[in-house]
Amino acid sequence: MQRKGEGIAVKKILIVEDQALARMYLCTCVEKCIDCEVAGTLTRADAALSRCGEGHIDLILMDICTESDSDGLTAAESVKKFYPRIKIVMVTSMLEGRFLDRARKIGADSFWYKEPSSEVILDLIDRTMNGEHIYPDSTPYRKIGEALST
Repeated sequence: MQRKGEGIAVKKILIVEDQALARMYLCTCVEKCIDCEVAGTLTRADAALSRCGEGHIDLILMDICTESDSDGLTAAESVKKFYPRIKIVMVTSMLEGRFLDRARKIGADSFWYKEPSSEVILDLIDRTMNGEHIYPDSTPYRKIGEALST
């Protein structure tokens, strides 16, 4: 059985997520990937740029809204400016269409609306690392009682 990192390049992934349960879930997903490892976790997006300067990061899973109103999109824009080789996947559970447009504009590589499927996020990480830009076609709708989100 092959162990993590044996004979393959390991992708270092930084997780920026302020909600503890979501952060643990993302860590668990990344640890399932044989060629990925969690390089660290942050609860504030505005700390990401500094962390990228401290050591090798291949990809960031960046929540859009983090602790103390720290804006993940602004942080991603700064990271892309100084470290353009770092891939960034914007992550949110907020069904807000303007986030999609802004993420594209700042150069985020991919975009993921949080869902409980580790296969989806692992596929997204792999495809993003291979140079694809994965974005949903539109903001998803969720049924809330008898109403749909807009």
